[in-house]
Amino acid sequence: MRRLLLLLLAGLLALAAVGCSDDGDGTTAEGTAPASDDPSTTAAGSDATTAAPAEGAASPLGTYEVSEARRTWVDTTRTTPAHGGQPELPERTLDVVVYAPEGEPGPWPLIVFGHGSSRAGDHYEGTLSAWASAGYVIVAPDFPLSSEGTPGGTKFDEVENQTGDVSFLIDTALADLGPDGGDEELGGIVDAERIGVGGQSFGAITALSVGFNACCADPRIDVVTEFAGIWFPLSSEEQDPSTTDRPLLMFHGGADTGPDTATPISAALMAWEDVIDAPGGFITLTDAVHDDGYFDGPVDDWGTVVTEATLAFYDAHLKDDATGWDRVVAAVDDAGPDVATLQER
Repeated sequence: MRRLLLLLLAGLLALAAVGCSDDGDGTTAEGTAPASDDPSTTAAGSDATTAAPAEGAASPLGTYEVSEARRTWVDTTRTTPAHGGQPELPERTLDVVVYAPEGEPGPWPLIVFGHGSSRAGDHYEGTLSAWASAGYVIVAPDFPLSSEGTPGGTKFDEVENQTGDVSFLIDTALADLGPDGGDEELGGIVDAERIGVGGQSFGAITALSVGFNACCADPRIDVVTEFAGIWFPLSSEEQDPSTTDRPLLMFHGGADTGPDTATPISAALMAWEDVIDAPGGFITLTDAVHDDGYFDGPVDDWGTVVTEATLAFYDAHLKDDATGWDRVVAAVDDAGPDVATLQER
C-alpha cells in the first residue's frame, strides 16, 4: 500500500506541469471551465422562500437568498515556502470567499471547502452557494501555492501545509464569524460547535488529511465530504484513532482512470476500503471523469446527485436531521445506476 501511495505522489508531481495548464479555452486539465457568471447557475436562492424553518433545522435547497463576501486572512505563524521563482514568505495569505444565507443571523454550521489544483474557491460557486441556500456558511479559500495563477504551478508537496491552512481557516472563521465574531458585517453567523470540511481533487486530499490523518486531524471537525481525492502519505501514514467515528462521504468518477489522472478511482476505493475507518458512504458517478458534477450545483444529473447527497450528509451530521442518510440514499436511487451508485457502511 505504501508503494502505491508513493507512486501516486510521484504521479502528482509528474502531472504538475501538464495537469494544471490552461488549455486555451478557459478550461484546465483538472476540469471544466469555472462556474458561469450567469445568475441562474450561481444564485441558488433565487427562488428562496421568505418563511425560515426552525433554527438549526434542515432546509431545502433554495430556502435562503445567498450573500457573497470576500476576505483576506493572513496566518503570521507559518511560512509559505519558496516556489516558482518566488522567495519564501514569512506568512501564509489566504484570500477567501464566504457564501452565507443573506440577511439571516444564524448561527449556521460552517463548511471549509478546498479547491483543486490550479483552481480557486469561487470556481465552485454553483455548488457552494447551493449549500448556503439551505442554511450553511461556506468558507472557500485560495490556497497559497495551489490556486489558479500560482507561479510555477501547484506545489504538490504542500498537502500538510494546506491541512494547517484549513485549521487556521476554522480558527479565523470562529474568531471573526463566530458567536463573538469581530467581523462587523458577518460576525455571529457561524455555529462554533458544527463544523464540516470538504474539497475536490487536491482540496479533497487536503480534506481527508485534516479530517483523518494522524499528522494533523483537527478535533473540531464533525464531518468530512470529498470529491475525487485519495489518501496521501504525510509525516504520518496512519489514521488518527480518535477519528474512527467521524462520518465520511466520498465521491469519485467511475471513468476517472488511466494515465491522465493523478487520483484514480482505484486509489480512492483503496482509501475507502483499506485505509480510512469511518462510517458513511462512497458514491461512484457512473461514467464521470475527474471533474464532472462538482462545480455548478444541481444543473445536470451528476451535479444534482453531488449537491443533494452532500447536503443531506451535512444535514445528518451538522443539523441532526434523522432523515439525512435516507436522503443520501434517495438521491442516488432517484438518479439511477446509469448516473450513480452507492456503497455504504
